[in-house]
Amino acid sequence: GEDAEIEQIPWQISFQTLSGFHFCGGSIMDSTHVITAAHCCDGEGPGSANIRAGSNRNDRGGVLVNVADVLQHPSFDWNDLSNDICLLTLDEPLPLDDVTMKAVALPEQDQDYEGGVDVSVSGWGTLSPGGSTPDILQVVDVYTYTDDACNEAYGGDVTPDMICAGVDEGGKDSCQGDSGGPLFLKGGDEHLVGIVSWGYSCAEPDFPGVYAQTSTHIDWLAENSK
Repeated sequence: GEDAEIEQIPWQISFQTLSGFHFCGGSIMDSTHVITAAHCCDGEGPGSANIRAGSNRNDRGGVLVNVADVLQHPSFDWNDLSNDICLLTLDEPLPLDDVTMKAVALPEQDQDYEGGVDVSVSGWGTLSPGGSTPDILQVVDVYTYTDDACNEAYGGDVTPDMICAGVDEGGKDSCQGDSGGPLFLKGGDEHLVGIVSWGYSCAEPDFPGVYAQTSTHIDWLAENSK
């Protein structure tokens, strides 16, 4: 990946413990809601964690806001990681300025994607499996895979509510600590395509990253963020 300014990805947040340990990413949905992965929310409850928004560092800058409520998708399944989405409600509204803090655009319900669409993924996750973590937000450009192509790698473990992205030759991927963060389409139709979920190791050739497909869950997000 390469260093990113928060202005490039102003919906990116760090989901962190009260003591300031970053453990997952997330995306700003609106001033009081953040979208992350369900597996990031396991064991979390009202007041148990904070999010930092508006900074490309997860240890300083921007604003730090307490999480008031945590809603894991009711159909989230630890066995196959299907429906790996969680909605955080914040204790106080984020001061969205559309420069360093901005709500991410969302796709239409059930919007689908072809293979080979250029997308980007960002976060403060490790730079290699079990490796060091960066101080500065990282972003990397990858492309989508069809479910069929992805299932060739994963033997049918990719369910319809998932989308895969990577590069065939490997070397570009999300990794530990990126979970919950954004896979997004850039350019004119900029929006949140997916949520970092799982994969085989990180950036291995022929094993793309697997993401919760946001478009599966638009109605659920709308219903639960009123």
